[in-house]
Amino acid sequence: YSLESLLSELDSEAAARIGCVKLLTNQYSKLLLSSFINIRTEKKFSKIFNLGFPVNRVDWTLENIYNISKGSNLTLIPVSDNLFTQLKPENRILISWKLGLPVIADSTPSHLRLERTLNLPLVYHRDWSYSLNSFNSEQAEEQVIAGKEYLKENHSEDLLLKKWDLVFQSL
Repeated sequence: YSLESLLSELDSEAAARIGCVKLLTNQYSKLLLSSFINIRTEKKFSKIFNLGFPVNRVDWTLENIYNISKGSNLTLIPVSDNLFTQLKPENRILISWKLGLPVIADSTPSHLRLERTLNLPLVYHRDWSYSLNSFNSEQAEEQVIAGKEYLKENHSEDLLLKKWDLVFQSL
């Protein structure tokens, strides 16, 4: 998994800077196309819990996302390379920008589309070591400003209400 490769590339110095990684995910995940088989997340990602620095799994809830974001300065979005993740939308990036956090993400069609739209580095094509070492505060600030502007122009409450109005008017 990309998350494992990301964390395995962190040296002890980088781990000391990070302090603790918060892994926001569900306690159980379903196998692709096997909706009846649940796998414990800790088992699925067991390697990352033994890398010499703290990794805490936290349930994926809106409240936890908000609370963890207050003490964070970056969102990492590693994804496995499979059909299921390649079809996922960019909602995790949008949530991070809404919370004022810059993002480093794996390559998916939706992530690449955002990167092209904003014309800013966002996707780091699985080279996590380079990504983490080269990403600086200026890039982070620029990305969050552009991301919030993108949200305002494309995902604002006013825009959403106007779109719903058009739907109802068409009936």
